[in-house]
Amino acid sequence: SSYVKLPSAPFNYPTSGNTSNYNLTVSAWFKTAGSGMIFGQNGGADPPNAPSGWVPAIYIDTNGKIRASMFWHNDVSAQIVTSASYNDGLWHQLIDTYSGGTESLYVDGALVGSQSSKDEYGYSGTYYYFIGTGYANSWANTNNDWFYFTGSIDDVRVYNRALSATDVGNLYRMGHATASK
Repeated sequence: SSYVKLPSAPFNYPTSGNTSNYNLTVSAWFKTAGSGMIFGQNGGADPPNAPSGWVPAIYIDTNGKIRASMFWHNDVSAQIVTSASYNDGLWHQLIDTYSGGTESLYVDGALVGSQSSKDEYGYSGTYYYFIGTGYANSWANTNNDWFYFTGSIDDVRVYNRALSATDVGNLYRMGHATASK
């Protein structure tokens, strides 16, 4: 039931209309033998209240797969879903980038999926952002409520640009070397 609420200003997400002119990267190290939300966005509600709109941006689903949709692409099925499961109790790094209508998900330094031609759609005048929880009703393989992460999350970073594949590889190697000591 622990989480961190982030200020909304750094995200500058659109409050109306749609655009592909948006850039963002979220990076985090995590370790779990379960499931839950790593990063969530909603339309202005704190737990345990149900928000009027929400996107479980990055989560480990109930099958251990990583699912990413950063953020509302006007369709709950517009998610990147890993083929592998990551609820093995080991440390993993994930990096999700969005730029120019393309979202890309990297795990442990390698590109594992992307989706293109995905605009960002504004759905609220106010957004709240959370590390360690998010609202997940009607999204695939969740608990359909506030979906608290079970495990550890470390070294969360938010960038107002999409990191390149080289940047992603460098961040993974730096973090992996540190975690191995």
